[in-house]
Amino acid sequence: MILHIMWKDLRLLWRVVVLVGSVQAALTLMLFHIDHSATSKNPYGLLLQLILFVAFLGRAVLIVLCVQQDAIPGANQDWLTRPISRTDLLLAKISFVMLFVQGPVFLSDCLQAVANGAPISLSLAASFARTIFITLIVTLPFIAFGAITENLTQAIAGAVIFFLALAGGQMLFVGLNEGRRILEVSPTTLTGLDWITDAIRLITALAAVAVVLAVQYFRRKTQFSRIVLAFGAVLCFAPRLLPWNAAYALQQHVTPSRTGGSAVAYASTRHVSQDKVPRE
Repeated sequence: MILHIMWKDLRLLWRVVVLVGSVQAALTLMLFHIDHSATSKNPYGLLLQLILFVAFLGRAVLIVLCVQQDAIPGANQDWLTRPISRTDLLLAKISFVMLFVQGPVFLSDCLQAVANGAPISLSLAASFARTIFITLIVTLPFIAFGAITENLTQAIAGAVIFFLALAGGQMLFVGLNEGRRILEVSPTTLTGLDWITDAIRLITALAAVAVVLAVQYFRRKTQFSRIVLAFGAVLCFAPRLLPWNAAYALQQHVTPSRTGGSAVAYASTRHVSQDKVPRE
């Protein structure tokens, strides 16, 4: 059933898949040309930034459209009247996204690394690691966002509201810090402890996404899922206020203890007075 759902989505969205893959291929060629350009300046200028934005936006739209082919909200969907397993439906959507959205990114990263002279094994490992990272921080949240919207219009409206709220929160944060040093409110910013706050944000986002996907696909409680996703987004801002001593304590807790220097002993050097030094 998973393959049938994927094939159905591909037949409906193949034009979008080809378009997004073409933009990703163009981006890869531009980056490769920049890496091997005779000059250190970017020959494409703002066009590169535009292609980067279009590639990201295209992948986001394709993910949302894939999920909305069998929308969770509402009661008029065909999959509700058919004997389709909720697990199969969720796995089909994730498989489609990994194959036709993340697949071109993985392939372009790997080909670019090989063209730059990296070994195939190292290229595959690096591309796979980057794909997993992008899946965790981008792909899964967009799948959850698509699961709480019924159509593209709702998705666009929700995205606009989210970014307006994000901009408002950022302006409020800057306003509260006006006349103060940023490190007084966000102590770990631009320090070696910044990875602690990033890890807390990632764990919070993944927990919210997991709850949304589970509730939507197995309980179909859209309002509750939207609240969870919004609350998770708000919580992702909280780590910026984490005190420095708390972040340092967390780092000590999660970092394995190093006992290699525990057996090192210090001994003071014996000083010999000048009057005891034998003279010739």
